[in-house]
Order: sequence, then structure tokens, then C-alpha cells
Amino acid sequence: MSEKMLITQALDERDLLVKRIADKIAKASFVDTIKPNEDKVYAKRIAREEYAREAESAYQQIIDLIERFQKIDAAIVASNAKTEITTSYGVFTVAGSIPAFYKKSVSKMMQKASPI
Repeated sequence: MSEKMLITQALDERDLLVKRIADKIAKASFVDTIKPNEDKVYAKRIAREEYAREAESAYQQIIDLIERFQKIDAAIVASNAKTEITTSYGVFTVAGSIPAFYKKSVSKMMQKASPI
């Protein structure tokens, strides 16, 4: 991504994009009927050409939102793979720290729970 933002901003925007994409899909209309002797589509009562323009516009908006979501999601994954953190278990990338933390936590819990 060419623009810079904090990881928290990226996570918030990614969540918002999921909601916006779902909302756009729910509100979009891509199929309608028209009688041979009529000039307007049945459900929206607008001209066929205008309906086609609206459908194409809605489709393009959905595609643009999906592309932005994918760019932000890829940037988050890349950031998590590069950013290193120091924990009591050692130095890990953010992405690598999650499995390492759970693995060590589970082994500690197992040691505490083992019968005497």
C-alpha cells in the first residue's frame, strides 16, 4: 500500500470494509424483469439503460471495496511478519509469537496439571 496508517487503523478499516461490502451486496440489484411491451424494469420502475448503469456502478463499487480490503489485509499480514516483539519467551515476529505463546502456555499448563 502506498499510504501509511497505524496497524490499529488498518484493522479498524478492514473490519469496516467487511461491513460495507456486505451492505453494498445486500442493497445491490443485478437482476430484474421487464415485459416486452414496457420500457421500465419491473421492480424499480426505471428505464432499462438506467437500471443497467446502476447495476454496473454497484458492481464496480463492490469490486473497489474488495480490492481495498485485500490491500489492507495484505499490508497487515506483511507488517505482522516483519515486526519483531520481545516476550518472556524470546524475540518473535508478531505472526510467530502467537503460536509460540500458545505452545509454551499449553506446555506449562500440562506440567502444572500432571499428576503427582
